[in-house]
Amino acid sequence: MTERKRVSILDVAARAGVSKSAASRALLRQYGVSEELRRRVEAAAAEIGYIKDIRAHGLESSESRTIALFARTAKLAFYGELITVIQETLEAHGYELAVATATPRGGSTAGALDAVMGLRPRGLIVASGRVQDEDIQAAAATVPTMLAGPALRIPGVGSVSDDGSGARWLAQLLAENGHRRVGVVTVSRARSTTRGTRTLRMRKELAALGIEPVPIPLSHDTDAPAADALEAALAGVTAIMCPNDPTLLTTWEMLSDRGVDVPGDISLTSYDGTGQIASQVLGLTTWRQPLVTIGRTVADELIQRDHDPDLPLKHHRLAGKLVRGRTVAAARRR
Repeated sequence: MTERKRVSILDVAARAGVSKSAASRALLRQYGVSEELRRRVEAAAAEIGYIKDIRAHGLESSESRTIALFARTAKLAFYGELITVIQETLEAHGYELAVATATPRGGSTAGALDAVMGLRPRGLIVASGRVQDEDIQAAAATVPTMLAGPALRIPGVGSVSDDGSGARWLAQLLAENGHRRVGVVTVSRARSTTRGTRTLRMRKELAALGIEPVPIPLSHDTDAPAADALEAALAGVTAIMCPNDPTLLTTWEMLSDRGVDVPGDISLTSYDGTGQIASQVLGLTTWRQPLVTIGRTVADELIQRDHDPDLPLKHHRLAGKLVRGRTVAAARRR
C-alpha cells in the first residue's frame, strides 16, 4: 500500500493562492491578516486535510506565540475566571497561554516565575499580589509585562485593575445600617499587595465615616481570620469586612461554630463577586469586580505592546458594582 503524502503548509498556500508566510500567519490568526484571507486559507486547509504540526511549528518558528501568566492560585474562582477570559482573548489572536501559580504554602514566587519565563514568552501577565516588585521589573526589562489585578506603578509595567471604590461603597452601606464599630479582616502588604492595600483602604473609608475600624489579622497559614483575634473582636463589633469572598465564607463558618447569627448578630461584606460563591442562593453582600473587562483589556494591551513595544504604558482603573445581598442588616444593639 502506498503511504499517503503528508499535507504541508506549502500545499495549503498553493491551494489558497498565497505565500507560505501569509498562509502561516492566517492559520495563526496573527494581527495584520484580513478576515477574508484568513477564511480562504482555513477553507483551503480543510479541503486538503491539513493538520498543523505544533511540534514542527515550534522548531521551525523563530518566534514564540506564548504569553506567560503568573497567578496566585488556580483554585479560587476569581483567578480561574480571569485566566479563562485572558486565554480566550489571546487565542482569538493566535497566541497561546502558559500559566504558573505560586507555591501552595506561600513560598518564594521567584522560582515559579523563573520557570514560566524559561518558556521564552512574548509577554508576561502577573495576576498576583505576592510577586516582588523587583522581580516584575526584571521581567519587564526583557518582555512586555502587564499587571492584572494589582494596582501598582512599577517602571516599565502597565496595569489593569479594579478602581478600589468598592471599599467606600461597602463602608457607606454599613454606615447606612447603623454600624459604628466594624471589624476588618486585615492582610499585610508583605503577604499580598492587592489584598493588603484593599483592607487598608477599608479601614480608612470606615474612619472617614466616623466608624471605628477593628483590625482582625488573617491567620498566618490560611485565608481565614485568626481565631483568637476574631473571638476578641466579637465583644464589640456589629459587622466584619472581608478582603474577598472565600474569606467571608470561612469567617461565616467560624461565626456559625460560635453560635453567632449572620446577619442577625454580625453583618458580613466581601470583595470580588465571582464564581459560584457569588450565587444569589448564598446572597453575599460583596463588591463585584469587572473581571471580564479586566481580562480582555490586559490581554489586548499586551498584544498591542507585543506588536509595538514603543507604545506608551497605560494604567486602567475599572469600576465594579455593589451587590446588595443578605449578609448585611441593621446593626444590633450591644
